[in-house]
Amino acid sequence: MKKRLPLILVALAVVLLLAPPFAIWAANTPVEQFDLELGRTYWFDLSESGIPGTVNDKLPDQTLHYVPFTYAGTVSAYTLLQAAIPTESEMEYEHSLFISEYNITHTVSWNELNKKDLIFRNLTEYNGVPYYIHAPSGGARYDTGPFNNEWQRIFEKNSGFIKNSYDMVEADGIVSTQDSWCQDTNPNATREFRVVRSGGGSGFYSYPPDRATRMTAYRPVLEIALAYGMEYPQNYMKAVTLNLNGGSVGGNTGDISIVVKNIEVLDPSYPAVTFLAPTKEGLTRPDGNTGTYFMWRGDNGELYAPGDAVPNEVNSLTALWVEHGHCVCGGDADFDGHTSHTAVEWTAWDKTDSLPTTAGNYYLKNDILIDGQFEINESVNICLNGKKIRAGSSIPENRYMLTVKGSNALTITDCGGNGTIVGADTKGISVTQDATLTMYGGTIRDFLCGVGVSGTFRMTGNAHITACRESGISLHGAYGRGTQVYLSGNAAVTDCVSSASGSGAGIHINSGSTLFLSGNIRFSGNRYQNPDTGETWGDDILIDYGAIWSFVSNPRKYEYPPVRINGTLDKDLQISFNVGWNLQEAMATRIKTNPVRLIGGENYTLTAADLTHFITTRNAWEGYIFAYDEETSGIVMRLDHYHCVCGGNTAVGDHTSHIDMGWAPWAGTDDLPCNYNSVIYSTIKDGYWYLTDDVTLDREYNGSFSDCMRLCLHGKTITLTENACIKITKGELIITDCTGQGKIVFPKDGIAVEKKYQAGKLTLFGGTIRGSANGDSDRTGIRVMNGAEFLMYGGVIEKFGHGVGAEGAFTMYGGTIRDCHVIGNGGGVLVSTVGAFLMKGGSIKDCSAWNGGGICADGGTLTLENAVIIPESAAGSYPDYAQLDPSFGLLNDAADTLSEAARITIRFTFNAAQGTRYDLRPAEDIRLADCTARIDMLWVSPLAVEATVYLLPHENTQTAAQALAARHGDMTLLDADGQELAYADMDYLSGSQPDVVRLSGQQWICRYMISMPGVKTLPDTVTLQTQGGTIWTSAVHASK
Repeated sequence: MKKRLPLILVALAVVLLLAPPFAIWAANTPVEQFDLELGRTYWFDLSESGIPGTVNDKLPDQTLHYVPFTYAGTVSAYTLLQAAIPTESEMEYEHSLFISEYNITHTVSWNELNKKDLIFRNLTEYNGVPYYIHAPSGGARYDTGPFNNEWQRIFEKNSGFIKNSYDMVEADGIVSTQDSWCQDTNPNATREFRVVRSGGGSGFYSYPPDRATRMTAYRPVLEIALAYGMEYPQNYMKAVTLNLNGGSVGGNTGDISIVVKNIEVLDPSYPAVTFLAPTKEGLTRPDGNTGTYFMWRGDNGELYAPGDAVPNEVNSLTALWVEHGHCVCGGDADFDGHTSHTAVEWTAWDKTDSLPTTAGNYYLKNDILIDGQFEINESVNICLNGKKIRAGSSIPENRYMLTVKGSNALTITDCGGNGTIVGADTKGISVTQDATLTMYGGTIRDFLCGVGVSGTFRMTGNAHITACRESGISLHGAYGRGTQVYLSGNAAVTDCVSSASGSGAGIHINSGSTLFLSGNIRFSGNRYQNPDTGETWGDDILIDYGAIWSFVSNPRKYEYPPVRINGTLDKDLQISFNVGWNLQEAMATRIKTNPVRLIGGENYTLTAADLTHFITTRNAWEGYIFAYDEETSGIVMRLDHYHCVCGGNTAVGDHTSHIDMGWAPWAGTDDLPCNYNSVIYSTIKDGYWYLTDDVTLDREYNGSFSDCMRLCLHGKTITLTENACIKITKGELIITDCTGQGKIVFPKDGIAVEKKYQAGKLTLFGGTIRGSANGDSDRTGIRVMNGAEFLMYGGVIEKFGHGVGAEGAFTMYGGTIRDCHVIGNGGGVLVSTVGAFLMKGGSIKDCSAWNGGGICADGGTLTLENAVIIPESAAGSYPDYAQLDPSFGLLNDAADTLSEAARITIRFTFNAAQGTRYDLRPAEDIRLADCTARIDMLWVSPLAVEATVYLLPHENTQTAAQALAARHGDMTLLDADGQELAYADMDYLSGSQPDVVRLSGQQWICRYMISMPGVKTLPDTVTLQTQGGTIWTSAVHASK
């Protein structure tokens, strides 16, 4: 807007006019004098500039109140002070220019413009900044220049700075570009033709100065007038944004910018005091708005009429087309596709004790006191208009002041900038299921909880929640439905300090809820403060166990993880996690190999570095950690005790690959994880658990229907008292140990696996099952009852009478049974008449019994497949191998298969007085069918005796031998050191009296080996291979 020059500008003008244009020397690429944005469009009011001619119909505003100029910045060029032919010696200088984006008028002569002082420098002022308005210098000739003219310099700097220079017009039957008058005179013209420019940088013509057609037009530049010898700061000027709020200038409905003085040049340390509010003339009202009301609202919340003085601290003005009119968002918030703004009219609400109850747009005329619980039962938009809504003392403690109900929506905005909703010992706004709260502006403060959400809450713009004493925002899904909260724009949650355990000071996310974060949201000062110790820590966002449980238990129903990031994280953001006891079960039983994804990215890729934003929190069970998950590019929560169910290092039998599981910590010292706990007994609890301390059990610990408890001993010890026992009567117990040091110590019998209602099952991957027997005992380490099952992949069973009593199904893939001694049958394993023992691996060693020190199969089924029974060092005075004692049968009435890798040692031990005769004859109760195996037959005497050994034929020997086509049996006699003593050859086929071997005076071992014909048999190697039929081996019978 052009105004009369103040006296100070008049004085400044004298200095400016006395300063020659070449007073400031320049280079061709000068440093920018000011920090305005290059190439940006700024709008000037030229309505009072008196520009002659016909206004260009392509201008956005035909009244010239809003004329667009492009800021070309600083150029080094010449300008003329009067009509002249420029020469190469024309002095250029640095100056900063705006150039009009259009020819403002046409059908105007050079002479008419010169008479109005619009060709050469004419001092004027817009919004406190002095300018020269003039035509640009354009050079004298197209071929010789001078080329340091303003038009050329601007084009060379950026060709896009000269806009609309190719506009075509018709005049006198000729169609040509519309040319812009310049200052210069063409020296070749006889009538002193004046130069015109167009077509970017290429168009150069000249016309008589009195020519006025549609082809001759005026495109001025605005040169920022600088006083000679004075320093100008780069921020001498600033841009002020005009939000047209649904109006337009021409077809432009977006924001536009004007330039105002920012710094007083005579005192750069002192800011400009004011600028004038722009005119409403030239602006088009919003569609449908036929009123006359118009005001500007500054970003300070104040209203200004056109021409009013506006404080310099204001950086934006919003057009108001009605007495209270702006977009429902307040006019400046972009969110969820809300990127354009339409002004709506707001109805005044002048009550002081209530809020609107019918649908519509309302703005507050006064502060309001709500002294009771208030419900919003229709969709209402409220503009705080800089006013306050205050909670009264009559609202019950812990109740909400406002409740948005049903499927209704409440929108809160604030065009005044200072609107506040203030609480007391109450809660603020409750958003029920299916309801929506949108907050574009205003501040919610001083409540216990600012906003409680079971529906949807959108917080954007400059909305702010602060100084709440439990939670700024609390999310809790209603009836299993997902709650969603969106934070975007410049929304902020700050300075919420909670001393309530598990409340989440900034934002508390509970069951079935998702928080979306984007934009430039801000969290600061939110913290938990321990009321007892005063200890504090950051607490911006708390993801409670309810939220995690919802996602774990039903991931398909809840599409998103509890927190989704869209944009860059605030580096001060602290997200914490509250892991309660019921989440422990969720983590242990539900996620297994799938950690809970708590934080994910949406158009944003989380990285491992983002873990620095997250902390663990109070009330958390031990053993949970937060990790970066590369597969989902998310932050996940998992248990920090993480390994395969086998402990991580077992690969035997059908367990050949490892899947890491999360194990929940168990810190109890007098019980194990249980579903039911009484003084008498407890029942196992489903899940993955690891011990953090030693445990002493003083009660019965029992199985539970359908539950499977995985227990990692983690190097700890479980000790049972005389009153305690472990029975798996139903369900399943899996025992492992990731350290190799864990054990369970029993004073009597070990674990009983039974069938009650359903079959019980025990699996041992690791750890030691230890009894208290130091010698012979009748206690059993693992007793597998009829119908139950025991699988052994690893671990140790030791120091019982029987290692395992198999009355049900026992499969051994690995591990060791050792140091078990019984006065009876089966030291290592006792297979009953209804039992079944499948040995596919592992070892049984250092065990003893009257019959079957390693295994005694007293009926039932015994299957050895890839079995390895490892010899051990000497026990007592003779070698004690891990063997199968055949006294009660080796493979009883079953067509079982021995693999080629199997090794079986059958031992015959006899202690007799000197002169005893031993008859060795085949036994009828030992049968091996269809097998390829290594068989060692041992006869061991630990005494120095003189004895005669007779190998007696059996009536079936010949038949059996013929079936094998066997002709020879080799007998090698060894002393106690394994040295060969003698050799005897026996011919089974002859049926004659066998050779007699008489030994005396030393300990001796007779090793009898069965071999196929033609195979040379070494003393320590025996291979038995059949193609069917039956092999009968020898037993020992003593007679006087």
